[in-house]
Amino acid sequence: MTSSFAKVISAESITSLEELQDALKRDKLIMHFDVDWAIQAFQSRPVIVAFKEVIERDERHHDVLFRRLDCTAQEGPLWDAVKNWLHEQDADVSLMFSGYGAVAWIRSGEVVSAVHWAAQVGADQLVEKTHIAMTLKP
Repeated sequence: MTSSFAKVISAESITSLEELQDALKRDKLIMHFDVDWAIQAFQSRPVIVAFKEVIERDERHHDVLFRRLDCTAQEGPLWDAVKNWLHEQDADVSLMFSGYGAVAWIRSGEVVSAVHWAAQVGADQLVEKTHIAMTLKP
């Protein structure tokens, strides 16, 4: 039997190359890297949902887009595009395959901050990282 927290989805998922490109064009983006095969990812989901709810209520972050990227398959055109995008900016590609429920703060298409395991960090610290990352001048 699957526990209920395993069924939690943190945000609208990016499912196509076009959606990825549109998201990366935004000035402020928070991306949740998710998988369906790791207990740590399952543990991170409710933390990310709680974090997202706080951010959505905070007027300072009304312009932040929050998206989920399903990295379960670890292959395919979307996987390759994200991996290449991370490589191009010398960002940590392991965000995609660690399976811990990573979160990245992205400004104008560039990763400015990231955590590998949202559940370990906790919602309060994710909110604090958002205040810092999303108020920096690009």
